[in-house]
Amino acid sequence: MREEKVAEIVANLKQYEKRFDKAGKERARAAYLEQTKGKRRERTFYREYLARLQQFYDEQRYERIALNDGYDTDDEENYIETHFEIETILKSKEEVVLSK
Repeated sequence: MREEKVAEIVANLKQYEKRFDKAGKERARAAYLEQTKGKRRERTFYREYLARLQQFYDEQRYERIALNDGYDTDDEENYIETHFEIETILKSKEEVVLSK
């Protein structure tokens, strides 16, 4: 009887393999979906948090201008942009060349 059962299992091995592969893939897919949901929740929370911070910052704009005596630090036109380069000689070597 035991040998018959072993022979039956060996004969149906391909079916068992397909069934277990399918179950494994379903578990992996479920884990992936759960992980994706978690990332999506975190991303949504982060974006909402940034939106709340931006709203708070925007609400404080007129107070910042009043504290800066009417100067709006958010207005790009209030800034002057200048560019300059500084060159520095790191090493110098003098050589005397004698000509004949």
